[in-house]
Amino acid sequence: MIISVVMPVYNGRKFISEAVKSIRSQVLPAGYQLELVVVDDGSDDGSAAEALRADESIVVIRADRVGNVKARNIAIARARGQFIAFCDADDVWEPGKLQAQMEAFDARSTEFAASCCAVRQIDSKGASIRFKGLRWSESDIRRLLVNDFVMPVPLSGWVVRREVMTQWFTEDLPVAADLELAVRIAGDHRIHYVAHPLLKYRLHGGSITAGRIDEQQAVRRYLRASRGGDSVTYSAWKRSYRATMRDKRENISARHFRQTGNELAAKRYLRAAWSFLIASILDPKETIRKFAAQRA
Repeated sequence: MIISVVMPVYNGRKFISEAVKSIRSQVLPAGYQLELVVVDDGSDDGSAAEALRADESIVVIRADRVGNVKARNIAIARARGQFIAFCDADDVWEPGKLQAQMEAFDARSTEFAASCCAVRQIDSKGASIRFKGLRWSESDIRRLLVNDFVMPVPLSGWVVRREVMTQWFTEDLPVAADLELAVRIAGDHRIHYVAHPLLKYRLHGGSITAGRIDEQQAVRRYLRASRGGDSVTYSAWKRSYRATMRDKRENISARHFRQTGNELAAKRYLRAAWSFLIASILDPKETIRKFAAQRA
């Protein structure tokens, strides 16, 4: 059987070699082979060439600034595997990641549709920042996805059975297409969880824009509104959506909570405390939930 690893990249030359090498160094259970499909989305820094220097056997597909979501769909269409794994060009798999996840599939036959793992967050230089998900269980992953509409583990920590991906990433979504896919899978299937940090997830110093956070919040509201209802595209839903005062407070709270993490990573503790206080005042329930999840 084949495990296809999907990797979109845009100007990721600085880190892609480390990512590719971490994938190729994986030890697989007997009977599995690995292929890596890289979609170079119009890079002008030699990302694809750098990836090929790390491993000449990878498949490279050229795209022209189509974005991560469509790039992943392009890679999945080309992939030959019965399992689809994901790794971004700046993330790193720990040794034993695929082995732990694929043995779980083998041991339980078709019981699980996907597997994800705990995370070690690192900075741009590779230094550890914090761990995430060490005390989570399978039920926590389902709750975060199906009830809270939160992506518990970055996409680079996931392996999915191809047969359950009847629809790939939804290109209609401006952000959080990974969350929407994970919610769909969790709604109908069990997700295996490895409570060991098998992924190094790289956090970069740049702050995410307020507009992007607002879009993420809007996608969560769309997923909540769509649960159990008629199938409506995000674009159609967004045209009729009008943000309430509560929605706006939640958006501002989300921005400040994200800023809290940025300040902590930069060791600006007073600024972090101030941002956390504002987030808590504006949306106390959600802020406490997110804080508890990050401490897990």
